[in-house]
Amino acid sequence: SDAIAEMNESEVIGNGTEENGTDAFDYECFYESPPLTATRFWLVTVFGSAISFVSIIENLMLFFLFATRKAHRNNHNMYLLLLAFFDFFVSLAYILLMSVNVLSDYLRSPALVGAWFSYMVPMITISHIAMSSASFLIIAASFERYCLTTSSRALRFAQRNRPKIAMGAIILGVISKGTICFEFEISHHENCTGEMTEWQMAYHPFVFDTPYHTIWRFWYRNFVTIFAPFFILAFLNARIVATLHHTNQNGGVFAHLAGNLAMEQSRRKATARAATRTMVAVTCCYLISNIVNVILTIWEHVDKESLFQDYISFYAIAVDMVSLLTTLACAGRLPIYLYCQTALRAEIVGIVNKWWKWWIRKFNPFSQVDADDEYERMQTNSSLYHTVTTEVDKTRLSLSSPLLLTEAPPPAIPLRSNGVGLTPDKPVAIISAYQHQPRRSFDTLTHTSSYSSSAGIKFIEKSGEYDDDVLSILETGKETLL
Repeated sequence: SDAIAEMNESEVIGNGTEENGTDAFDYECFYESPPLTATRFWLVTVFGSAISFVSIIENLMLFFLFATRKAHRNNHNMYLLLLAFFDFFVSLAYILLMSVNVLSDYLRSPALVGAWFSYMVPMITISHIAMSSASFLIIAASFERYCLTTSSRALRFAQRNRPKIAMGAIILGVISKGTICFEFEISHHENCTGEMTEWQMAYHPFVFDTPYHTIWRFWYRNFVTIFAPFFILAFLNARIVATLHHTNQNGGVFAHLAGNLAMEQSRRKATARAATRTMVAVTCCYLISNIVNVILTIWEHVDKESLFQDYISFYAIAVDMVSLLTTLACAGRLPIYLYCQTALRAEIVGIVNKWWKWWIRKFNPFSQVDADDEYERMQTNSSLYHTVTTEVDKTRLSLSSPLLLTEAPPPAIPLRSNGVGLTPDKPVAIISAYQHQPRRSFDTLTHTSSYSSSAGIKFIEKSGEYDDDVLSILETGKETLL
């Protein structure tokens, strides 16, 4: 915000007075376009706005996904929920602050300038609170992943106090950047009504005339919101990557252990590794997007005069790149989730499919979508169990996992053994429940026992003989064609 405000202030020539009234008016209302306005128009207003629009859609979908499912709100994905919330405001602020500002310079439109000044102060405050809160949330999530990866004693504390830690990160972001709204002073020049310089922006006198600038803006903000998150995340990421590399070299143990407990532990570890890889990728995006910001901040405080005098064109593009890289990082979260987490990818695809059906139904009420939805509703409302019933004694056998069928069969399908009809003295088992669930891996069923399984297969006491196909399913857990 400081760089943007100072650039805008330097672009507008301040109040001037001349003995000649016409000259005074010309001098006071004189406006010179910023450097590289045409280049910045294509970089910021065109390309940056497109990226921001994509990021807005992505983060709305992610927020909807995480907010409407209790399981996500109660685990580590709570950080991703809040991150999507703040990324939405960061992306929206990019369009309203950066894109509109450059567009007004490109078109030389006093109307756009007036509109921009009407919301600039609250919007720039919200955007910086969102960016700082997001960086602190990434630190909190990365710390939890670090504790999990290194088996730290602090893991239980991080998991039990996750909501408090997240709230603390948000409060810290509000405290760090909330005072921005008091720093700017916007003045209206009646003599320049209808001109580009009708509205001008400057800092309030207390910003530079009191220790507020040195203590709060320089030391606190730069180190707490820029340098500290960057280097803390770099350290945590390096440790997590090193630990994962060491684990992979000595891994494969659980894959060769037999028994349900080992397989369950292996599944949980795979899920934890996927979540860890997600946070590593998110952190890498944050670090890459903030490299320019860190370098520029150091340069501003070491040799600020050279930036405004000798490298003004470079400085203008660099400031634009800082904002653009931040928006690119926001837009890159969804591809990271899709690549790193299989289960989350399935949920996101389901939401997209549901929205697509709603869109089709809106324009074509007689489409096949309604029939498909009715079919899915019937499957959802059906029993959670597959019930296998014998024709002899009507003994019910319940399978508490909907994994065995990949297509919903008719109400009653006699099971056959290798395509040959059953002998009269053998009971015939039929599938009496409709069920159509997404296919899941049957590899986890190969080591299941008869009464306990990590895949959830349990069956009730049975009597009589069953078809060979049913026995094969129950004893081995492997997929059998019906």
